[in-house]
Amino acid sequence: MDTPLSNQLTPLNLLVIDGQLSFRSKLTSYLSRNCGHQVLPVHNAEEALHQFSPGKFDCAIIDTATPGMPSLQLAQQLSAQDHNMAIIITTNSHSSQTAIEAIRQGVDDFLVKPFAFSTLALTLERVAQNRFSRGENQILQQRDQVEGFNQNLLQRINEQTIARQLSDSIDKQPSSNDVYQGILRLATEHLKVNQAAIMVLNQESGNLLLLAEHGFGIQFLGQPVAQLAKGLCGKVAAEGQPMLARPGIDQPKEGLPAAGLCLAVPIKIRDMVFGVLMLAGKKEGEFSTSDLFTASFLLSKAGLSIENLALYEFMRTSLHSTLSSLISAMEAKDLYTRQHSQRVTNVSVLIAQAMNLDAVQLDALRFAAYLHDIGKIGIEDSILLKPEPLTEEEYAAIKQHPVIGDDIINSLDISSDERAIVLYHHERWDGKGYPHGLRGEEIPLLARIVAVADCYDAITSNRPYRSSRSVQEALVEIKNGAGCQFDPAVVEYFCQLINRYMN
Repeated sequence: MDTPLSNQLTPLNLLVIDGQLSFRSKLTSYLSRNCGHQVLPVHNAEEALHQFSPGKFDCAIIDTATPGMPSLQLAQQLSAQDHNMAIIITTNSHSSQTAIEAIRQGVDDFLVKPFAFSTLALTLERVAQNRFSRGENQILQQRDQVEGFNQNLLQRINEQTIARQLSDSIDKQPSSNDVYQGILRLATEHLKVNQAAIMVLNQESGNLLLLAEHGFGIQFLGQPVAQLAKGLCGKVAAEGQPMLARPGIDQPKEGLPAAGLCLAVPIKIRDMVFGVLMLAGKKEGEFSTSDLFTASFLLSKAGLSIENLALYEFMRTSLHSTLSSLISAMEAKDLYTRQHSQRVTNVSVLIAQAMNLDAVQLDALRFAAYLHDIGKIGIEDSILLKPEPLTEEEYAAIKQHPVIGDDIINSLDISSDERAIVLYHHERWDGKGYPHGLRGEEIPLLARIVAVADCYDAITSNRPYRSSRSVQEALVEIKNGAGCQFDPAVVEYFCQLINRYMN
């Protein structure tokens, strides 16, 4: 059977001191109903001291935000009256210095909110074992206390160090898919496992779909690998609590081929189960409380990142759809330029990939290269669609479309790289371009790439005033423009790209 990590705990008498009523009530209910402990909840330091007497409680759980007295001062007063009572500090702070100071002052453990209640249950079990398994020899007892203190101190310092590393790494991921891969990389590194998988719950079908894996095999990606409430991962998704299981006994045969004992931890967004992280193939020993802490912290941090990225990607998609409608409306007026924006985007991305630009820059091109001519929506049709050569006044009006485009997107939440594509894609390497006459590397790189792609499509497309020319003719003209109109390095990559496709 699947084993919740909070089961089979030694019954304890607990004093819970927390000023937040909702959290205090939920924690009290969990510890009494799920774990069998006797719990007395209080809301401030004064009430705690009033209810306290030596020998009455096995452990006090004190939140750093407890009203009436600093948590460490309260812990010292309680410990002074009962040296055998354990102290656990809970906090919203991720400061490693706070954890180190608490443990140095004799606190038995230190938990950072939000934490799974099962994590606290495991901590209480360890506290109970440490408190009630001491020998009668006082000298050995003192030595054990010192060794235990040192071990706890080193463990908590290590956990806080890992927590900062996890937080920094997750925050740097640019997309939800990158977050999933980042979770697996960090999980395998810090928890020392050979296998890790992230499954996302499909609420409609009840299936858990594999979105990222390490050590299981890419053939499972995108496939349903578990069912809600069935097997290890299905039960974790249904109950929202971490569990351990043995492959072949507690897991369905159709699940992932795991090696050894498996740990499954829920991924939550706003207290709702979003998916499951499954870990297997532990390289050394068995899964520990420290492993659960690391996995739970990683997923709590990742859950916030996934939610923020999902919201950002949704808003970005909606924004792009709106702007794309404007582009489509503009291009619908002119049969000769229809799909021009999409073709320029495609060529720009190919050039950028040949130049080995990073994912952020590629995403900027995919978004903004499509919008590079959006300012033409503010140019009169009589000028845009004129079949004869333009007058100087008309050409001057056309040259305003980058500025008009920048005005359109100015109030939108887009990056400086994306804005630069719209505003500077008609600047020239020799400084004779428009609208600002930038020269050389003063012109942002992505704008220089779009300039080449834009010219290539203009040459190879029919226009009101001339017919399209061949790819080879376009290649010659762009080569001739290297060093005066275009960035020579971009032209070189573009020519390599065209020659590869032509051959």
